[in-house]
Amino acid sequence: MNPFSHSSDTDWVDLFHQSRLTTRRGIDDAIEAFLKQRIDQRALNTLFNIDKTHLVELIISEMDEELALNLLFSVERVTSPFTSSITFKIINKFSQFDLYSPTPLSYAQTHKFKTYRATLNSISAILDGLFSLKPVDSGRHRGPSTGTKAKNSQPGNSALDKAAEKLDLEPYKRLKLRFPKSSSEVEKMIARLLMEIQKAFEFYTSFFRETQVQDALKQAIAANGNTATSEEILSTDATEKEDTERIDRDVATEMSGHRISSLTLDVENIRGFGKWKIFLSPAADTDLRRCSKKERGFFQIVVKKLRDLSRGHFSSSCNHKPVASPQNGIAIWKANVTDNTRLVYHIDLMDEQDGYGGQRVAQVLIVHGLHTHDSFAPVPWEMISRRLGYRGKEWRKSARKRAPGDLLDVYIPMTWGNEALEEVTEPNSNSSSLVPMESEEDIKQMDAFFGQEKFVSFSKRLLHDMLANLDGEFPFEPSSKEREIVDYPYSCYVLGRSGTGKTITILYKMLSIERMFDELSEDLDRPRQVFITHSHVLVKKVKERFAKLYSTLVSASCSPEELKILAQAKDEGQEAEFGMQIDVGDDPSNWPTDLPHRFSELRQKNFPLFISYHHLCTMIEKDIWAAKAKPSGGIQRSAPERRTIDYNYFEKSYWRHFPMQLVKSLDPVTVYSEFMGVISGSEATLSGGSGYLNRDTYLQLAKNQEIAETVYDLFEVFRKRKKGDVDPAERTHAILKAFRDIEPRKFIGQRVDYMFLDEVQDYLLIDALLLRQLCVNPKGMIWAGDTAQTITKGSAFLFTQLTALLHRFEEERLSSARQEAQLPRPKTFFLAVNFRSHSGIVNVARSVVSVIQRFWPQTLDKMEEERGRFPGPKPIFFKRWNDSMDQEGRKDSEKAIPFGAEQCIIVRDEDARKRLKEEMGELGLIFTVGESKGLEFNDVLIYDFFNDCVITERAWQLLISAFDDDQSSRALPTGFDSMCYELKSLYVALTRAKNRLWLVDISDKATPLTNYWLSRPTPVIEQSDEVASLTALGQLSTPEQWKAKGDELFSKKLYYHARQCYIEAGRFFEVQVVDAHLSLESAEYQRTPDSYRKAAREFTACAESVGYNSRRSYYSVAADCFKKAEDYSTAIDHYIRAERFSLAIRLEIKLSNYDAALQTFLRHRTSLPGDDRKSLEYDLRHHFFQKRSFQLLSQLFDGDVDSQFTFFGSTEDKGAQEEHLLYHKRFDQAAHLRIEREDALAGISLFLLGKNFQLAKVVIIRELWLHTSFQDTAAPLVEKLLEYGSSIPPSHISIFEAEELRFMKLLSQTRNDQSAILQYGRAFSQANRSAPALLALDRYLISIRLHHLPLNELQQACAALQIYITLSQKLLAETTHTTVYIQQFGLRQTSSLGSVAVPPISVLFNRLTDAAASKKPIKISARKLEVLSRDFLAERVTTVYNSILQEGYLAQINRPCLVHRRWVMTLCSLYHLSSRPSIEWVSSWLNFTLSLATIRPIRGVSEQLNAPDMRL
Repeated sequence: MNPFSHSSDTDWVDLFHQSRLTTRRGIDDAIEAFLKQRIDQRALNTLFNIDKTHLVELIISEMDEELALNLLFSVERVTSPFTSSITFKIINKFSQFDLYSPTPLSYAQTHKFKTYRATLNSISAILDGLFSLKPVDSGRHRGPSTGTKAKNSQPGNSALDKAAEKLDLEPYKRLKLRFPKSSSEVEKMIARLLMEIQKAFEFYTSFFRETQVQDALKQAIAANGNTATSEEILSTDATEKEDTERIDRDVATEMSGHRISSLTLDVENIRGFGKWKIFLSPAADTDLRRCSKKERGFFQIVVKKLRDLSRGHFSSSCNHKPVASPQNGIAIWKANVTDNTRLVYHIDLMDEQDGYGGQRVAQVLIVHGLHTHDSFAPVPWEMISRRLGYRGKEWRKSARKRAPGDLLDVYIPMTWGNEALEEVTEPNSNSSSLVPMESEEDIKQMDAFFGQEKFVSFSKRLLHDMLANLDGEFPFEPSSKEREIVDYPYSCYVLGRSGTGKTITILYKMLSIERMFDELSEDLDRPRQVFITHSHVLVKKVKERFAKLYSTLVSASCSPEELKILAQAKDEGQEAEFGMQIDVGDDPSNWPTDLPHRFSELRQKNFPLFISYHHLCTMIEKDIWAAKAKPSGGIQRSAPERRTIDYNYFEKSYWRHFPMQLVKSLDPVTVYSEFMGVISGSEATLSGGSGYLNRDTYLQLAKNQEIAETVYDLFEVFRKRKKGDVDPAERTHAILKAFRDIEPRKFIGQRVDYMFLDEVQDYLLIDALLLRQLCVNPKGMIWAGDTAQTITKGSAFLFTQLTALLHRFEEERLSSARQEAQLPRPKTFFLAVNFRSHSGIVNVARSVVSVIQRFWPQTLDKMEEERGRFPGPKPIFFKRWNDSMDQEGRKDSEKAIPFGAEQCIIVRDEDARKRLKEEMGELGLIFTVGESKGLEFNDVLIYDFFNDCVITERAWQLLISAFDDDQSSRALPTGFDSMCYELKSLYVALTRAKNRLWLVDISDKATPLTNYWLSRPTPVIEQSDEVASLTALGQLSTPEQWKAKGDELFSKKLYYHARQCYIEAGRFFEVQVVDAHLSLESAEYQRTPDSYRKAAREFTACAESVGYNSRRSYYSVAADCFKKAEDYSTAIDHYIRAERFSLAIRLEIKLSNYDAALQTFLRHRTSLPGDDRKSLEYDLRHHFFQKRSFQLLSQLFDGDVDSQFTFFGSTEDKGAQEEHLLYHKRFDQAAHLRIEREDALAGISLFLLGKNFQLAKVVIIRELWLHTSFQDTAAPLVEKLLEYGSSIPPSHISIFEAEELRFMKLLSQTRNDQSAILQYGRAFSQANRSAPALLALDRYLISIRLHHLPLNELQQACAALQIYITLSQKLLAETTHTTVYIQQFGLRQTSSLGSVAVPPISVLFNRLTDAAASKKPIKISARKLEVLSRDFLAERVTTVYNSILQEGYLAQINRPCLVHRRWVMTLCSLYHLSSRPSIEWVSSWLNFTLSLATIRPIRGVSEQLNAPDMRL
């Protein structure tokens, strides 16, 4: 009996078990056995579900082709929806083969796979919709009915029309298909599309049958059979049935309904794992990854142990042994892994989704790592246990509860619903006594143990990441408050003190949105998300963190094979170049390489966008400049660069030059904040046109009038001294004005969908209005910040002011759009848990905030009380300071400084720092309060904060007394407002510490606040009677720690402090770099060529010490310095070394070194940014064009002459343009240019020079007509034209043209033969050549004198007049754009339809009302031409007619003498015939007289309008 004669799903799973597929023979046997069975769609489904590699490809390709096609492509067998059918599953798997192919593919094959994949995606979407339109019977779709025609098969069926409205028609557009209009068309389209998929299927199976491909597939399957998978790691024995429960992923269908589940990846449990969710601490994550890399067998044991714990196997013998279990703590447990290794964990509580849209609290396992017997002892487990229990009695009680399972020593996790949530999770803020701090070493270990107490879920994705050695960074599990913010579907405000997780919450929100769109559909446009903050350092960090997290989330969706490929690629890309990466922040030379220069140029690939506010404004300014500036030659000129006056620049370049009598009692921080935050940047400045408050308005807002007067005086001085610089408020006002003048979408293009603003307290209030207008989605904004940190220069607003401003903006927007408000007002969230500092530090900082909120509520937003995540030691206040450094040996410079890299001293200002260093020597890192903002250290010592304060002890005492007074209405005396700034500075200094905080102050000014801290119900500080000693407080650091701190400080431009760190770390190259930056700072202050040159040389030395990538940055800064030193040639050389070719070329152009600029441009133009390349190319082209350097110019067009002529076609320098054409022997184009400039003779000459006789002839004839029609001939010009005409070879002139030229020559003669002209007129008339005939007769009739003619010639003149009038009438019947019309009136055709040009030489020119003011051709409409020509011809014919009448009919020669009453020869003064006429003569005379009487001239337009008969 065949051992493989199975037909059940279970047997097929066994048939293709990986243990059977380790050899090619085993694979062939398994496939052969499968093909012998009765194969149907169920079998294919089973095969698809158990396939881990490429079994489907092999088996389908070896199946009977007819059977495969019948199973997969028969309409009756395809299920609905199509994307759930086995047909789609298999064809989709095939289409992605090129993404993880085990064999190399050719370019053609790869292209074929990509093409089919794109087509299949569209077809699948269409089929899903079409199947939904067909009748359904037991899940199967029938073919078209053969019976009576159904009603819904009629064209124009309304049901189909309604269905079309609901379906996505974009796939139809991509495939150029029309949506079906009837049921029969639906059936036909389904069949057609299945045929298209069948073609792709046939390509795939043919490809898979290739020998090379089959060998590779079998090799991959065999290799996979020999590799342990995550499931095999978890298997125990053959008899144990594995649990396979999975948590379904909740994929949102709407943007507003996304959930954090798409972020955390806790969407699929590991096979065999139980109901207990497991979370890893950072230490545990590190331990498991190390095991996975180095000890895969041991790693398998650890994972199995985690599986046992997840199933609730808490046996006291091996899995649930107590490590620490104090009464007031949370128990810590250990599980045996090996004889010497234990897995340490505890049971905690965590928020989770309850499956019904709500939240609940559930018991979870938190794993802390792997420990050996030796590593257990140093860890203070009892203290850690008590610290875990800090969150309160109810929390501890709930964590200790156990719910028994069905088996012995098996427990299931307990959960609590929403009603118990608050009770269980509320921390007990008064439980600090639970954690007695025994030693500083305990504090260090606990900090290392907990970090910020963030954990990652141990999911299947994380396990795959570990197995692939990818070292991915997975998102931490968010807190309930963070989860609420991420899930909130509308705009919101997030307030939190320093360290409460505002930035990471924004990051999680962005990740969840990004992942949601990854999961929804490839066809949806990805939202344009942007993260903005003032700090370029924070931008860089957030961007890097987002990239790591997003990369991990994406890779988590990959198959094991794809993960292996990613791991290999990661290993290959590990090499990093040595060298310190320079960062010059917002300097224009440091523009991000992946960022376009204009906001309008942002494309989908730039999103999500992480950008500093400075760079954002710069991009918008360039768009505004492009919209306003007039392009020259189609190329937009570059916007001028202006320096932004930030605080540092203000303090160095403005403050120090203000009048001494104005600044003596003020500090620059306060003044700058008033300038930017109130006078220029407040909401009130938006209503006026000046962009700042006038003096009266500002004084009305100020409490201290005297100080306000001085501040405004300084503001006026400041405005006068700007000299081209721009301050932040002025910059924002300019952009807002542009937004008002020009619709933003017209010059910035598409706006963003989501905008996330961090550190909002650093913005001006008017900045918020600008940013809001950049976001098209009113639901898509998060504003995060902390106004307690607004000591940073320039900011002076509250979140309440921000919310009010934005609310008014939304109301005005809805009102202008005539919409009713439908969105809720943005919600305000408070993050009150500080993850950076413990409660000992948080409590003292909170006490300072309480004082500020009491007396200056307008400067601080009221929010929930901040609390630390865990208890910690109280700050210690020292009244005495050991300044006898000789006793400690501190004067010996060779001694190590007492404070380490994670410790610092904070002083009030620069003077205090200098004094401390003079007294004590080098102590460690010493910062002013302003410098310390944004930094954090394990230990902080605040030195003489009150002693250096200008506020008196009595003032401090009055403040504290007023605070302790129960009468809350008690107000402070006038002049106490400066205390608010002092307290905010103190708050910033206090919150820099994470573990230990000391205050040393020998002044009595500190006593009031010290007593305030000590007199709280629970004192927030400890006062020590001991003498503060740095030696006792300090901790040494390793060189690596000093290096890391130096890098952090360098990135924040704290160069002096970074230098200290690098010296301690022994990093001398980094010291060299910092010295160069310090020299540059000094040069910016001195602004002398020598100082800039010194800095440049130092940066050059740095460049010569590092690798290629870093070298460019140093050369770049050196070049900037040389430029400022006016050493331009060296600057150009360094710009080229730095590969900043644009600046090198511009500097060469500035120096008029155009030849050198050209060569630099030609060598490096492919490396230039698009805008720079176009702009520089434009400048160089026009220079060489104007200089007539046409040979060099050709190099800028790669020798393409036609491109040159196209580029310069619209230039106003026609002389250079003509020379350019002649240089390239383009005579025809040069001729046209001459003719356009009204120099026809020169044009004809150039046509003849270029042997273009045809065009020369055309122009000659046209010009002859222009100068002969209805007017006297300009003899010299016509003679020249005729001369050119005679030089044209006869072969290029037709008989008619030759006759016309002879006729023109006749007209040009001084004494022309009138009879010959008449003969030409008759001949032309008989040949139906109206134009020359009319011209000939006009010239003949206007010039003849009848009294000189014999009677027979009089009759000829009469006949000529009749023809003349007839031709005139025929001319008026012509369309005004015909050649006859153009020739007859000497007109010129134009490119505009329905108009002609009337040149000055034309007989119609003087009839134009604007002719007197113009010497150039005037363009007129066809209607106007018709009026002008009719009136002219009427007058002309009338003139000719009257001439004939006067000369003939009324002449005395035609009648007897009235005096003598007979014909006489003499005795009469009148002119008579010389003899008596004959009878014939009299008869002829009578005929002529009658003929003349019958001729009627045509009438003009005005005459016709008044006549009853309009016919001519």
